[in-house]
Formats: sequence, C-alpha cells, structure tokens
Amino acid sequence: MKKIFVLAATTAMLASCGTKEPEFQSLGDGVEACFVEVNADSAVAKPGDVWNMDFDYYNSNDSLIYTSRDVAQDFLMYAPKDIAKGSVEKGIMMMHKGDSAVFKASAEVFFREVRKMKKMPKFVKPGDLLTFHVRMKNIYDGKEYQRQIDEYNERMEAQELLILHDYIRNEGIKVQPSKTGLYKIINKQGYGADTAAGKTVTVHFVGSFIDGREFDNSYTRREPYTFKLGEGKSIPGFEEGIATMRKGEICRLIMPSTLGYGSRGISGRISPFATLIFDVELVDMK
Repeated sequence: MKKIFVLAATTAMLASCGTKEPEFQSLGDGVEACFVEVNADSAVAKPGDVWNMDFDYYNSNDSLIYTSRDVAQDFLMYAPKDIAKGSVEKGIMMMHKGDSAVFKASAEVFFREVRKMKKMPKFVKPGDLLTFHVRMKNIYDGKEYQRQIDEYNERMEAQELLILHDYIRNEGIKVQPSKTGLYKIINKQGYGADTAAGKTVTVHFVGSFIDGREFDNSYTRREPYTFKLGEGKSIPGFEEGIATMRKGEICRLIMPSTLGYGSRGISGRISPFATLIFDVELVDMK
C-alpha cells in the first residue's frame, strides 16, 4: 500500500511540474517535492544502498551554490538509515533509478544534519529554504557495492606493494619495515631525547612520489611544519616516523598508501594508492 501511495503522489506532482512555475507538494516535515520524471518500474533505495546522482542546489535567490558535476562524474552517496526531520533526504529516498525531481527543504537542516557543518554559511538566514535538483542515475545494492569496492582496493593495494618492493630492491635498501609497513632510513643522526606523543615538533620536509616527482617542499616554501605529535593532525606514516626521531635528525620515510592518503588520495595532488616518500629534518622539539 505504501508504494501505491507514493506512486499516486508522484503522479499528481507530474502534472504540475511541467509548467514554468512548478507547484510543489508537501512530503511533510517542511520538505516539498516536484517529480519531473518517474520510472516506477524500478525500485527505490533501501537504507545502506548507494545513490549515483546528479545533485545541484540553489539558495533562496535561485543562485547555484553547488553542482556535483564539478566534483565527479559519478557522485555517490549512501542512502541513510536515519533521516533528520526536515531533511531533503526524505524526498530523495522516494526516487527510482532514472527519476528526476526538484525539492525544497530547510537550509539549516541540510547544512547541519547532512553536511555536518558546525556553523551556517553566511548567506543562510533563519527560515531559508534550499532548492535541490536531483537526477537519480543509478542505485546500487549497498552490500554488493561495498564488496566490489573492497575487492578493488585489495587489488590496488597488492599492485602498489609490488611496485614498492621493486623500488626497495632496486635502491638496495636493507632496512626492514615496521609492523605497519613504514621504512625509515637515517641519513643524519640526531641528538638529545627521543620524540614522544604530546611533544610539539617542527620539521622541514620534501615529499615525493616513488617515481621521483616532488609534490611538496617546505624548504622551497620557507615554511617548516609545526604540529603536536599524537593528535592525529598528520598522516599516520608521518606521525609514526617522526615519533622515532631526535632533534637534528634527517631521515627518509617511505610509506605505503595505507600510512598516507589511502584509497582516496587528494584530488588533483595525490593519486589513490600512492606510495609516498618524505625526506624529513627534525628542526625542533618542545
């Protein structure tokens, strides 16, 4: 009966959405919807399934704030188990593969509950609504999608390790990796006490990929990097390696992507599954 109700509601909305000024109907909790296309032969997502969609939203002045196509060709998002009252996700959960729709929902709820922002953007005023344009390109079973992701990650990590082991062999590196897979080669001994969690360290470093391409250099920027060890503010391999250094020490840290930026990388800077090499100088420790 629930599916029949949903289809009846969306059919009614179709009649009003073809106009230049679409008429929205309430889904409750302050969410309004206008379904432009409905593919009722397909199933809607279950909590934990994965949405592949085009997702744009506009402010109360109809100015575009965000379009998913600027981020990725395939914008993926997990269908939530718990939907906040007044969230646009309430409307998206009604969409089938191939559907397109326009929703209106609270800007405050979206940024606080969906985007998890602690502070509202400056353009958001109390009571403002956002307008969302959504096209549901595909819906993937959550468990099957995760299984495929896990298999892909395992293949890519295995390929990365083969390349890393070839590099270690070809460079004649004899040191053994740590339990986590970090290689540390000391080029200049340091002095004084060992570094420890809670200490504030200042380092200079040169970061490069395994093929020698440089991606960061604090010497060139003339900006040493200062942070407190043990707070997780740096990548795991950096934290682990520097925690074994002494003041004045210079070493090379070679770390697999599991100690760096993993399967995600950094868009436009560091590829997924990238082995990273850091030549590090511990300048100061307090």
